Amino acid sequence: MRDRAGLPFGPCRPANSAKTRSLPMSDWAITYSKDEATERQVLPFPHKPSPEEVAEHLLEWAEANLKPGHYSTGKLESDEPAELLLRRFGIVVTGIAEA
Repeated sequence: MRDRAGLPFGPCRPANSAKTRSLPMSDWAITYSKDEATERQVLPFPHKPSPEEVAEHLLEWAEANLKPGHYSTGKLESDEPAELLLRRFGIVVTGIAEA
């Protein structure tokens, strides 16, 4: 089964195909809370990024640009990017919108 662009549905879609590379990129405004302030980053994506994709990006950015701290989130801890982002940097994603 294929979508309107003729690409296969699902995870079997080749990530480096010519059709995938030529998809138009849109800018997406990512808002997040840190230290009781709202911050914003604009990211180019060919589709609306999922909360998981945004958390992964912000975690990479935070690890390169911010000093980690200790932000407790309770007894349950996981290695999910959103959880690590909160625990290490006190960042919570609050919105994803086309810029």
